Amino acid sequence: MATKTRKRTASAAEKERRRKERAEQLVTSGGWARMLAAARSLHRYSLRNQLLIMVQTAERGFEPSHVAGYKAWQAQGRQVRKGQRGLRILAPYLVWVDLDEDDEPSNVVKIEETPKGRRAQVRRFRPTSVWDVSQTDGVDDEETPDAPAVDEPTAADDPEALAALCDELAEQIEAAGLTLRYGDPGPGNLGVTKYADRLVIVDDQYGSECNGTLSVNFEAQPTSLDHF
Repeated sequence: MATKTRKRTASAAEKERRRKERAEQLVTSGGWARMLAAARSLHRYSLRNQLLIMVQTAERGFEPSHVAGYKAWQAQGRQVRKGQRGLRILAPYLVWVDLDEDDEPSNVVKIEETPKGRRAQVRRFRPTSVWDVSQTDGVDDEETPDAPAVDEPTAADDPEALAALCDELAEQIEAAGLTLRYGDPGPGNLGVTKYADRLVIVDDQYGSECNGTLSVNFEAQPTSLDHF
């Protein structure tokens, strides 16, 4: 029992160390630039899945480019190499649930009345795997294929999950010893990191998108390595 407890404690400490390390990398100028570049190539995915992909690829030592599922790559004439671990994301699916009179489920797509009462079609999420093109082989590897289309809701379709992710990003910024504020980051910028003041300023027009936590427009081109 004592051995298991020590292992759990060591594992938790290691996860915390890695989390802080990623946070420190994120708030460096190069970290922001890499994150924005990766997000632009992953724009078909929700913010939540972009972050899941970026965290996993960072831990494995490569940057994502084109990402798709196993069968989607096969349809493009590519094959995931044997032994390549998938990148875990959350895929949406729809399910019908019966409602009591006072039920107010989240992620509702539609509600309808039936002879047996009210029911709702709700969006839920389950784990699935995707792979980066660098984890696949094809007939002609000289050309990088376009990633297959992804049919998933945007981050705005899942506000609860988005808010949780934004909170986590804010915590990571604070874990790196910086303070997150909303305000005016300067002309042409969505945000700026002021290292001398240990401060990250995000344009306050994006604050509401994350329920008052953190929002970054990943389509933006950084004007310099210290801005995003």
